[in-house]
Amino acid sequence: MKIPVAMIKPPEMDSARLVSRIHARLSILRSELRAALHQAGSPETRALANHLEETGDEAVSNLEVAIDIADLHRDITEFNALRGALRRVSQGTYGTCTHCGRQIPLARLCVQPEAERCVGCQTLSEAERGVLHSSL
Repeated sequence: MKIPVAMIKPPEMDSARLVSRIHARLSILRSELRAALHQAGSPETRALANHLEETGDEAVSNLEVAIDIADLHRDITEFNALRGALRRVSQGTYGTCTHCGRQIPLARLCVQPEAERCVGCQTLSEAERGVLHSSL
């Protein structure tokens, strides 16, 4: 579903470029997730199910499976966040911090177009949750 660029605010943002980047990244993630899930379900590879046959080492096998799962989790999380950004675009709230209501700086949205919060509110949110590695 393409979101009309005119629905994005604030108006000084390069809205067309941001929405285009969101759609492009969603397309890439969709392809990667589809391929990973297809590979995982394939009886020939059983990529997520069992690396033990390939490595012969249970510890290495477990590590490879954990990495595969972490990769999928990261991609799914990003995919959902980008879909949320498009929802905010359609609601006219994209670019506004969901916590304090202030405008999220364009520089932040250019780096992380799915950002829901300004840097200050994101920092506070991560501190409250005890996040060790910032998602900024």
